[in-house]
Amino acid sequence: MSEFLSTLLSLSLGGGLAAVLLAAIGRVKRVRIGAGWRCVLWAVLCLRLAVPASFGVPALIRLPVPVVEVPAGTAAPVVSGNSGENAATPPVGGATLPIESRPVSGSTVPEGGQVSPASPEPVSGEKRAVRLSAVGIVFLVWAAGAAVVGAWVLGGHLRFLRYRRRWAEPVEDPETLLCFDRLADELGLRRRPRLLRCPGLRSPMLAGIWRPVLLLPEEPMPPKELRFALLHELAHYRRGDLWLRALTLWVNVLHWFDPLMWLLVRWVERDMELACDERVLRVLPPEEYRAYGSTLLKLASNNKSN
Repeated sequence: MSEFLSTLLSLSLGGGLAAVLLAAIGRVKRVRIGAGWRCVLWAVLCLRLAVPASFGVPALIRLPVPVVEVPAGTAAPVVSGNSGENAATPPVGGATLPIESRPVSGSTVPEGGQVSPASPEPVSGEKRAVRLSAVGIVFLVWAAGAAVVGAWVLGGHLRFLRYRRRWAEPVEDPETLLCFDRLADELGLRRRPRLLRCPGLRSPMLAGIWRPVLLLPEEPMPPKELRFALLHELAHYRRGDLWLRALTLWVNVLHWFDPLMWLLVRWVERDMELACDERVLRVLPPEEYRAYGSTLLKLASNNKSN
C-alpha cells in the first residue's frame, strides 16, 4: 500500500510538471510542434500516468514505512554455569562481558547453575499502529475520491447512453447521407460511425468508443454548415480522439487530487480540437478556411448558450 501511494504521488508530481511543459510548448510560437504531434505526446504521457506502477524505477516520493522497534534485552542467551564458558556474549560498548558478570533482568537461576532466558517482553506496537493507520487513511481518502470522480464520469456517460437509445433515430435524408459518405471518402474512412439524429442537441457531436455514432441536431442545418460540421466530427473519428479522451478521463480519476490533472484534460481537449482543424484544412480549399472557422465559432456559441 505504501509503495503504491509513493508511486502514485511520484507519477502525479512528474506528470503534472510534464503537462505544464507540454502545454507551454503549445503557446510558444517559435517552437514548431504541430497540434497533432502534441496529441501524440499527450497520449504517451497519459499512458504512463494511467498505470501507477514503478517498473523498477525508484519513486521520487517516499512515504514512511512502518518499522518494528524491538526493545533491548527482550531475550538472553542460554549459558551453562557449570562449564565456566560463555556460549554467547552480548556486545556492550564494543566489548564482550561474561553473562554471569551481567545478570539478565527477569531471569531465574535454577539449581545446577543453568541460566534460563528471560521471557521476551511484549513488543509495543503503538508506533507501528499509528504509522499503519496514517498510510491506511491516506489510501482510503484517495480511493474514496477516485470512486466519487469515477462515478461522476461513468454516471454522466450512462445517462447520455440512455438518452441516446431512447430518442436517437437513424438519419434518412438522402442529401445528408450523400454528404456524409462523400466526406468520409475524402478522409479515407473505410469504417464509419452511424449517423443518427437526436433531439436536444445544438450542434453535431461524436460519441461512443466501441460503437461510435455521429449525432446530428433534430433541426436541419444549412448545407454548408452541415458539411463543415460533419467534416470536423469525421476528422475526430479519423484521428481516434475518442480513445484519447477516455484515457485522459481515466488519468483524471486516478490523479483526482492533483489540480494539474484537471487542467490536463482541458489542455488535451484544446490540442485535439486544433489537431482536428489542421486535418480538416488539408482537405478544404483555402477559400473555404474563413467559412469553416465562422461555422465552428457559431456552433461553439450554440453549445455555450445551451
